[in-house]
Amino acid sequence: MTVISDYLANQIIGVARNTAFSGISNVYLALFNGDPGSATSLAAGVSEITTTIRSAGRVEITLSAPSTGSTSNTNAVNFGVSEGSTTVKGWGVYDASSGGNLLFYGPLLPNLSVTSNETVKVPAGVFQLDLSGNAAT
Repeated sequence: MTVISDYLANQIIGVARNTAFSGISNVYLALFNGDPGSATSLAAGVSEITTTIRSAGRVEITLSAPSTGSTSNTNAVNFGVSEGSTTVKGWGVYDASSGGNLLFYGPLLPNLSVTSNETVKVPAGVFQLDLSGNAAT
């Protein structure tokens, strides 16, 4: 399920109020040990674990043109060979490779157990953002 962060919801409402939104150049996929939540700070007990898998952090993701409120990744999102073991329980899309603003987030179901030296990759078309009311992964 795709959820809009408080930050992005406020930007959308701002546009409806005729307040300029500068737009976003690139978006990056982050991985979490739980549901990150919609607020500016992460939910209690939740950490971004992207750097456990890949010390370089988040990976840029290219999305297709939206259609009926949905989009998916056009290219594989390759985190490379995991540098550590962890369990991925949630994901987030940010407007920066580190720091930045959380835009979308959701649970990863089923959870993904990653072992050290395992390749972590999301094939093209598998990651979906869906705001049409349909379930997304």
